[in-house]
Amino acid sequence: MISKQVKRVVLASAVLALFSTPAFATEEVAAEAAAVADKAGEVADKACAKAGEISEKAAGLTKQAAALADKMVNINTADASTLAAIPGVGETLAQAITKYREMNGSFSQVKDLLNVDGINAELLEKITPFLKF
Repeated sequence: MISKQVKRVVLASAVLALFSTPAFATEEVAAEAAAVADKAGEVADKACAKAGEISEKAAGLTKQAAALADKMVNINTADASTLAAIPGVGETLAQAITKYREMNGSFSQVKDLLNVDGINAELLEKITPFLKF
């Protein structure tokens, strides 16, 4: 990766070379070109810094997603003790889920859990982030 300092020098050199041709060869134009090159370098520096911030945030979100995926429970294969560990479920509801699953087969979608006694829309919304199929 090219350093910020190198980018500034390259930009300034290019602008100065353009305005150093005989048609533009005045001190005022050269000073203006140097100012433009400096401003372009500052903008490039800010863009590089922002890209770095975005990259760091994306890496953090990727780690969070991976951690959440590790905590997710497969609703169709988890035993009652695993289901009971989901916030808001508990032992009684976990047993109701496994019993429903044994009698009716696998859940094909999240809203199928509404058929289990004790699960309402509010609880389903709360536990959904912890579930996978």
